[in-house]
Amino acid sequence: MKRRGTLLGLLAAMVVFTAAEVQATAWGWSLMDTSNNIDVAANHAEVYRVRIDGRVFRHYEDGYWFDITDDLPYPYARRICADSNGDPWVVGHTGAVYKGDVTGNWETISTSPPAQDIGCGGGQVFMTRQSTSQYGGSVMKRVGNNWIWISGLATDISVDMDGKPWVVNGEGKVFYGNGDGGWSHMNRAWINSQWDYDYRAIDVAGYQYVFGFSIEEDTEDIYTLYDTTYWYRFYPTTRDPVERIAISSSKEVWIVVATGRIYRHILPWWW
Repeated sequence: MKRRGTLLGLLAAMVVFTAAEVQATAWGWSLMDTSNNIDVAANHAEVYRVRIDGRVFRHYEDGYWFDITDDLPYPYARRICADSNGDPWVVGHTGAVYKGDVTGNWETISTSPPAQDIGCGGGQVFMTRQSTSQYGGSVMKRVGNNWIWISGLATDISVDMDGKPWVVNGEGKVFYGNGDGGWSHMNRAWINSQWDYDYRAIDVAGYQYVFGFSIEEDTEDIYTLYDTTYWYRFYPTTRDPVERIAISSSKEVWIVVATGRIYRHILPWWW
């Protein structure tokens, strides 16, 4: 009976993979979590994920995730970034912004204006404001205890190790900012005889990466910026759309796909 019970337990714990997810592992992506996730963040040695119910988890090197949500006001989080110290910042479902630490202590940063997305790095924090505009919400910078509008509209935002913002707007175009309101257009991916503008998520951590939709192959690819004029197709991911991406300073690429599962790819030492 004990042996039968063990077998039943193993069968119950089995994970069913789609064809796309099997292909992802074949391309060098490791499956890191099978629950339904909506965001992922990484900086230094810290990695966090947000589950669809808003709960926030911190990743450990042994592969376990630790729930650090309990002190976070309900209904918890829907967007997350990790700052230069590895501490998480989240946007709640009401648009409030909270800052936490690795042990799960949280403090309220702001409740207004309501945030859509948040990015942090290089000692700076930026957010996009909630908006019904097709181009996205206002880009705002945290200065002291206030949010200051610095110009521009975006749906997705990240901050590099120099504290400069990178955004994707509602048209899928990528812009790089100087942090004071100046922006440069950074889309340069040449696919199927046209410029590819259908980007939907971005993250930077010293290395500049962006996820985009490949017109040519009808799949999801990751691009890395080699200079200011050319996006290089880095690695294919899965046939499932990639929804969110995070790049750690230890050269780990983390993605959330449409099924909610999280994958990790470790860059080679020479990258």
